[in-house]
Amino acid sequence: MNGETNLMILSLRSGAGLDGLQHRFSTVVFGELDWSHGIHDQVIGRLYREGQEHQVMAIFLVSEEGSDPVMIDVLGLKASEARGVIDPNLDVEVVETDPDNLRKLAERFLDARARQQIAEIQEAQARAKDQSRSEAA
Repeated sequence: MNGETNLMILSLRSGAGLDGLQHRFSTVVFGELDWSHGIHDQVIGRLYREGQEHQVMAIFLVSEEGSDPVMIDVLGLKASEARGVIDPNLDVEVVETDPDNLRKLAERFLDARARQQIAEIQEAQARAKDQSRSEAA
């Protein structure tokens, strides 16, 4: 490709000290969330620098399943707290979080694990039944 591609895949915490991205890219797509909103800001900041000729766009790929709802709540709360520390003259912003998100995440995990264990037991029973039939024949 001779360095001509307009696609670069990096982990969230990589690329520190890498300069010139603003001359090549203007869109960042997050495929994962970090526990710190500051990490997201740093990644976006790698594109939003002097020399950037286009509007920078950040896209967050999130799911209603898994840990994303919990992460989004935590990130919103942390961002709200950080704004108050950075600029104490700002009006207080109330951030609503769903206290049931963590419980729901745990329930989904446990339900999935229970389904997996049931499937493993059923497979073992089927193998034992097949083996018993073959021994009887």
